[in-house]
Amino acid sequence: STTVGRISLSPLEIIYIVPDALTIGSTMETIRPFRIEVPSSEVEYLKQRLRSSRIPHLFDAGWEYGPPVEDIKRISKYWAEEFSWQSFEERLNELPNYEAAIAVDGFDPCQVHFIHQRSDSPDAIPLLFVHGCACA
Repeated sequence: STTVGRISLSPLEIIYIVPDALTIGSTMETIRPFRIEVPSSEVEYLKQRLRSSRIPHLFDAGWEYGPPVEDIKRISKYWAEEFSWQSFEERLNELPNYEAAIAVDGFDPCQVHFIHQRSDSPDAIPLLFVHGCACA
């Protein structure tokens, strides 16, 4: 069996259908706005680790052993020296970010971050992208 409900996130209204084994918090009011704020110390720590990484010197094995070493070196250098997390974080925070607690029978609730962005196209297919995280 399923639960059907409606949430109003002004100016958006979301209609949801959820199997009874899955609930989002105890009530749908647990959905709340979210802002991405990664401490600069964490970003600097990542850059330090990228700069100090030991990348093996492998022969050109192709993709059989993973991505080409030169690509890994180039990407690592970009992330350590050129990429601006602060600018990217600002762009992400321009989107409608939310978070909610999701519980599945038999498991502890997990806090989930999501972006609810409607398409301008009336024929758009709804998409759900999910990424992993360490739920605390």
